[in-house]
Amino acid sequence: MTRRGAAREAQKRRRREHLLACAREVFAERGYHGTSVDDIVRRAGVARGTFYLYFADRRAAFEALVDDFFARLTGCIRSIDVAHPTEPPVSQLRANLQRVCALALSEPASLQCVLRDASGLDVEFDRKLAAFYRGLYRFLDESLEVGQRIGLVRSGDRRVMVALAVGGLKQILADAVRGEAPADADALTDEIMRFLSAGLLAPPPPGVERERCDGSAATTRSEGAARHAKETRGIAKSTGSRGSDPGESRQPKNPRRAAGSGSS
Repeated sequence: MTRRGAAREAQKRRRREHLLACAREVFAERGYHGTSVDDIVRRAGVARGTFYLYFADRRAAFEALVDDFFARLTGCIRSIDVAHPTEPPVSQLRANLQRVCALALSEPASLQCVLRDASGLDVEFDRKLAAFYRGLYRFLDESLEVGQRIGLVRSGDRRVMVALAVGGLKQILADAVRGEAPADADALTDEIMRFLSAGLLAPPPPGVERERCDGSAATTRSEGAARHAKETRGIAKSTGSRGSDPGESRQPKNPRRAAGSGSS
């Protein structure tokens, strides 16, 4: 290719990227169905004919945006090497999360397009999304299987774990873009890692057994003693005297009135 030809190709790439950047902004602001080709070319400052040199229609531009974002998102997620000589598996997991969060938070418009407008656009687009998520689910399931095998991940149903991980991450990123969660990739990654490391429930106090997974009570001797002491204090308080016998009758608050009412 000649130098002039290379310059023309570079100019075409820049023009296409400019059109996509403007389309991304308008889609994020108006939504897919609220956006027209006229809106995009007006934002880009070009004629309609220029748009159609690069894209067949509005849907083609939207599809290009989603494909590009999915490709870069997939590139953020790397297989964990359990035999890595210097980087432990947990550090590799954190790096994956940090890359995903950094990309999503740096491009809130792309994230909005994917999470808000892509699903349900049409049958072909739904197939595209389903294929992407199937690949992501399969990758995460295989990673969790390795983690369980080496003792890094607790035992359990990996399907549930993957569904919670993907659904939770999507919601966290959507909240961050709306300003309802930390919008700093490192802070968000740290919080996610804390949750993954310790889970949702805090460890029980020493000597106290946590409630069983099936919801049945699991009372230990310490817990039973603490409950008994609390009940005893409550009974003593209701009698008006900590030293009184819980079985004694409560004395009337106004003895004179009580005596008068008894001598009619």
